[in-house]
Amino acid sequence: MKQALLHYMEQSNRDNNRDSSPLLRSVSRPAAHCQLFDLKKDQEQIWPASNLLNGSGRFRAQYQNGSHLVMSDNRLLVVRKNGYFYCPPWSAPIHDAYIQQQGDTGYSLLVVGLTTGVYVALLQEESPIQIVDDLFVGTNHPVEKIMFPQNNVVVLCYGNADVETYEVTIDDEQKIGFILSHGKRPFRILQTVTSLWGKKHYRDCAYDANSKNLFVLSNIDLTVWRYVTPDLFTVVSSVSVHGNAVAVLPSSQTKGCATIILSDGGRQPVFLEKNGIKKTGCENTVLRLGSVRPLPTDLHLNSIQFACQGVDGTILLYDSQTCTVVMITVSSPIYEGIYDVVEVVSNLRLNETVVGLDCISELEDSCTTFVVYGKYGIIWSISVRSLGLMLADLLRQESLTDNVHSLLRGLEPQRKMEAVMGAAFSGSSLELLIPFLDELMQPSFREGTMSVSPGVRSLVNLAHDKIALAQSLWDAPFSWHLMYDLQRVADHLIKWYENLDGLLRPNGWLDCPKQVELSWNGLVATSNHPFTIRSALNAQALLLETVLKGFQTAGILSWLYTLLLRLKPSNVDVTRKRLDLIVWGEDTDQIINAFCMEALSYHDKDVLVLLEGKKNILPRRARHGISIQILISRNLPDAALSYACDNVKSLRHEEMFDYVADELERSFPERMPRLRLLLYSLKHHRSMVDLFQMLDNSAANDSLEKLKLRLGLVMQAAADDPILQNAVVHWMESHSLEDNRIMTFAEVLEENAVIINEPHSLTALFFLCWINRRLNPVMAARGFGDIAKSKHHLALSMRISCIKLALECKLTTSEQLVYFVLLLQEELGNAVEAVWGTNSISPDAVSMNSGAGGGSIGRVVEDVEDVDGCGRSKAMTDVRELRHFYVGEQRLFELAGSYRRQGGAKVQLDLLKVHPETPPRVTVAVLHDLLEFLLDEGMSPAEAVRNVAREYYDAYAAGLPLPPLLRFSARCGTTVAAGAAALRDGGVPPGAIFDALLALIDEPSEEVVGVGAGDVLEALAEILAKLNGEERRLRGAYVLERIHHRLAGEHRSGMPRDTEVVQLQHAEAIVRRTLATSPHV
Repeated sequence: MKQALLHYMEQSNRDNNRDSSPLLRSVSRPAAHCQLFDLKKDQEQIWPASNLLNGSGRFRAQYQNGSHLVMSDNRLLVVRKNGYFYCPPWSAPIHDAYIQQQGDTGYSLLVVGLTTGVYVALLQEESPIQIVDDLFVGTNHPVEKIMFPQNNVVVLCYGNADVETYEVTIDDEQKIGFILSHGKRPFRILQTVTSLWGKKHYRDCAYDANSKNLFVLSNIDLTVWRYVTPDLFTVVSSVSVHGNAVAVLPSSQTKGCATIILSDGGRQPVFLEKNGIKKTGCENTVLRLGSVRPLPTDLHLNSIQFACQGVDGTILLYDSQTCTVVMITVSSPIYEGIYDVVEVVSNLRLNETVVGLDCISELEDSCTTFVVYGKYGIIWSISVRSLGLMLADLLRQESLTDNVHSLLRGLEPQRKMEAVMGAAFSGSSLELLIPFLDELMQPSFREGTMSVSPGVRSLVNLAHDKIALAQSLWDAPFSWHLMYDLQRVADHLIKWYENLDGLLRPNGWLDCPKQVELSWNGLVATSNHPFTIRSALNAQALLLETVLKGFQTAGILSWLYTLLLRLKPSNVDVTRKRLDLIVWGEDTDQIINAFCMEALSYHDKDVLVLLEGKKNILPRRARHGISIQILISRNLPDAALSYACDNVKSLRHEEMFDYVADELERSFPERMPRLRLLLYSLKHHRSMVDLFQMLDNSAANDSLEKLKLRLGLVMQAAADDPILQNAVVHWMESHSLEDNRIMTFAEVLEENAVIINEPHSLTALFFLCWINRRLNPVMAARGFGDIAKSKHHLALSMRISCIKLALECKLTTSEQLVYFVLLLQEELGNAVEAVWGTNSISPDAVSMNSGAGGGSIGRVVEDVEDVDGCGRSKAMTDVRELRHFYVGEQRLFELAGSYRRQGGAKVQLDLLKVHPETPPRVTVAVLHDLLEFLLDEGMSPAEAVRNVAREYYDAYAAGLPLPPLLRFSARCGTTVAAGAAALRDGGVPPGAIFDALLALIDEPSEEVVGVGAGDVLEALAEILAKLNGEERRLRGAYVLERIHHRLAGEHRSGMPRDTEVVQLQHAEAIVRRTLATSPHV
């Protein structure tokens, strides 16, 4: 159906563009007897301080963008509704002026054309008006006309009828620039020669924003310039004109692209036609003049000075010789019994000089209004009454509608419908208009073919005209005044929809309860079944509903487009799709939604307020976006979340779920809105894919604290939903126990009292044990212990954490031993990694670190495994086993033995120390390896002995053998006394050291060379001083006895050497001195 309407309207466009339609007959009426014009003599609109305008030369007044511009010689007065201001006098006469508001910035741009150049000023809109910045640019010819075809683009028409384009720039400091396009004036031979001879003089110009054509009238010809780029006009064509041509008007209702006004009031249409292709490949365009349409014979004028045209095509002329204003419009003066469309020409004689005419009404105003300017103010206000306004007036004047019916009866049906619609739009009571509809809304049908009624046809034509008007502004280059025009057109289109809906719906003309399959060709429908009156009305209502919706859609699109222009005019795509193609297309709602979302993306509060006002007529998707943004802008998180949850089903259907969730997350992240929406949407949509995708993202990117909050919210929502709860628990259990978020998962499950059934994985077992820590600590301890000892691949750090938790639940010897073994595994793994550089157990890491080996810490590895070329590979394998499995004591002892000179001996000794049945021979061997390792680490022998004694003497369950430590110290070149002192510093009691020294005498070792009994007895004598009481006396006596036997040669080694004798005598002296000082001796 929409395609049929679009095709019909395109055909109407082609028909309207033909110039073969007959001319309308003219009817001449004096203004006093012509009800089409409402004349008001303005007594109040007098220019303030008009004495400043008493110039003796050029005097001109005009209306522009809400301002009256009054020019007198070198003075300019700007009058507005809210005040006025004078510009300082210039040194040259004024020819033209233009003022334009710069959007909502609070600034306006004033451009004044002078005889010697152009003046540009940036004004700040406050009271009083402030000039922020200004400049003057000199020109070779007087500036006769100023136009703004696009924002910040100024076109100047000169006295020689030439045209130049300038760009206005405004920087961040509000400094303006006025730059000639392309940096220089284009060289035009013809214009230059003509200018030098002075034969071509400017008379008037007119710009048609729809076609982007600028018509420049001179005393010789009419030239068409086309706006081809954002900063360039180029000549398209020209045609010679009569010498009495005084003005040019664009796109009048007379067929053609423009109209030339002659000095006698005659009107000559101008046609712009394509005539083949030039050699350059461009279209060859020519101007053609039509026949002159003279004024009625009863009007004798020959000095037309001013001409202007209203938005409805009405023309006003002023003849300076007779002081006559001529008004020309097209209508049906039904009050005279004229029902066909005629051209009405009316004249008004004045008794004072007129200095200007202009139209002050805006697009889509209910009537067109002109003002006639006198030297001291506005002297007349002239309004043109449309057919709808005349009907509205008649309905107000007549108590009964019979006379009105008789007046309208002569109008053809479409004009009658136009009158009814115009009256509705002018505020007439809909109840009074409804009786006129019956005869206008009856469709005609025959068998399977139906034609819509004349009233509907008139509505379709009206929709075409209104949308075409909006289309012309939609396609025009951006400028602020056109944007405001489009905004007003948009408001009127929406109002047309509301009025027509109120007019037609009450009587059922829009009722279409039955959807039928029809084929439309223009405004004719065909069906496979014969039409009845009911089915014909139903089919017509379907079309009528679509047409009315077109009014609203065009209004909404135009209004949204102005919002985007207001927000960022430089970024709006000027090549947007044609408005009528959108209105009558199939993707209308999608485009409206796109416009709305684009406007919302700027987060402009003023625009948001405007969108809120139109929210109810927008598609559902746009309404959701506006509603959410309004609540966000008002900082109402609870209300925003509530709205989103209540409409979550619709949000998903309209594909707005992600947008709303993202906007809420951006504004209120602490409320976790996306998660709440996902949980709420499960009531309508049982798929949990989105929920778990979000949980996966949160687990990967959020902090543990935020993840815990999200999971807590999920578990609260799952309290009454076992399926959801089981799914979330299963999701948690799917994570490896090595995951750093497992503890967070466990805390969430515990806080929400989740029951874990029979566990089928280590992770599930961990959760079960965690929850049972307080409920059943014995069971929890057993489970944590099982995890720590499990044969599964599990990080050592997690095993240690689990055994710690087991010990917290219940302290047992077996769990303590497991904890001890795991710590030793960690210690051995660190030691091996430190030697081999296997910080990562992956083959890639090992290969990258190859060559570092033990040499990286400054020592040579001497074990058999080190010599083997596979040593690094074995180390990598062993570290992997230590890091990810529980190896047990025996396996750990074996692994430690492989790395005894890299720290494994210490691990072995740690394992042995808890076993009281450890054989001394094993302990001695491990002690030797440990001491060698400590020496390799850089310790001195004494430090090594002291450290071993300090760590193991008290903790070694089988008793730490001390003689091996003394022998090691002596073998390393340390005196026996120094070795004994190291043991004493390591916390070994003096008595134990005494016994160890005696063992050195009783069990001499061939490995210790150069240490004799004298050395040992000297050390015994020194350690004796550390004993107390009876123990000192008894042990001292025993030492003396051993010394005497040694001196007497009673030892199996025979008589002592001389050096040993000296040592023995020295030892005896020490013992006797020690015993002498004892209080018990």
